[in-house]
Amino acid sequence: MIDDRRFLLWNTLVPLGLVLLLGYFAYGFGYLAFHVFAETISIVIGGTAMIVAHTSQRFARNQYLLLIAVVIGWCMMIDLLHLITYQGMSLLPIDETNVSLRLWASARGLQALGMLVAIQLMSRRMPLLPFHAVTGTLTLLLIAASVNGWLPDMYEEGMRFSQTKILIDWTIVACDGSFPHRCWR
Repeated sequence: MIDDRRFLLWNTLVPLGLVLLLGYFAYGFGYLAFHVFAETISIVIGGTAMIVAHTSQRFARNQYLLLIAVVIGWCMMIDLLHLITYQGMSLLPIDETNVSLRLWASARGLQALGMLVAIQLMSRRMPLLPFHAVTGTLTLLLIAASVNGWLPDMYEEGMRFSQTKILIDWTIVACDGSFPHRCWR
């Protein structure tokens, strides 16, 4: 029998403490290092969630979690582009702050939309391949819109963040991030 206290300590608190400690040390090297660390954790979790959802779909009982994992996996791809286009990274020939912020807002919007759709489809059994196709297509459209400037500017010289970016941030905070259905009561 598993001791609940030891399980909590070694499987939850120790990894969480280790991540927080590594984040603290990364921040000591500057904000860019911390941002890379934080986004890398998000990317690894998103990729892992998508792989687990895809491989376990035959015997998984919770349709909501499967759909959320697929959405988080596709958001991970947008987050990866957000990371490599972030100002100061110089990994792509894009040197505009708006692109990185548009990608970030696109990923958070896709997550919120995915959670709302997953709630609606929770009681239905849906094959993941069509859901992957729709979510992947939407992801590619959001990436194209972000890179080509079809989405509104998120950064303005002098003001720092635009009113659009501030509104998106407050909407995410008001929705409690992980539960967007609270906004729609």
